[in-house]
Amino acid sequence: MKNPGLPDVLWKMLNRRLWHATGYDGLCGIITAGQIIITGDRYKNSLCRHLGYVSLFDFGPGARDDWGQFQNWQDWFGRQQKSRVAIWLEIDRSIGVDNIYDAKQMHAIWNQHLCRQFIPGVEAGHKDPIPLRTLKGALAIDRYNLHVFDRYEEVNASLLHRISDFEKSLPPAPQENPIMNQIIDTLNAGRRRVSE
Repeated sequence: MKNPGLPDVLWKMLNRRLWHATGYDGLCGIITAGQIIITGDRYKNSLCRHLGYVSLFDFGPGARDDWGQFQNWQDWFGRQQKSRVAIWLEIDRSIGVDNIYDAKQMHAIWNQHLCRQFIPGVEAGHKDPIPLRTLKGALAIDRYNLHVFDRYEEVNASLLHRISDFEKSLPPAPQENPIMNQIIDTLNAGRRRVSE
């Protein structure tokens, strides 16, 4: 895939890899459970949720560039998580390969379930919970400045403290425009309704 408009240094970290995006609260739950599992009902119309799969971002060989696709997943750098710091967990593609449906395979499945939400070209799925042992590391990314991120090689309880320290080191968040946020939320809700 080509860089969709991210800072080059961040794209080099993400490219050719498999990721699960979450926030600090999600990471707390993952570390407590010892695995990535489906929780809550926030994305109940998504294809992965419908199939019982954990949703992933795949920038590997099965991924493909689609026009306008980045608009469908750029919010996973903090906005979807409703947090200052987005946490991206790298999945070791070689472990549990039988449970991974890469972006190409998921696209073929989506063609049979077009009424479900899906990000063509980059969304992949994992059909069972993902154990911590399959995680190769993590990225903590500043929602307001994607040039600012930190890479961690291990995903364990100490990661929570390191990410908390990373967030404390960031400058104050810029003032958000509540009217603009409402417009964006309305547009995203309309996009979701169209795909339902």
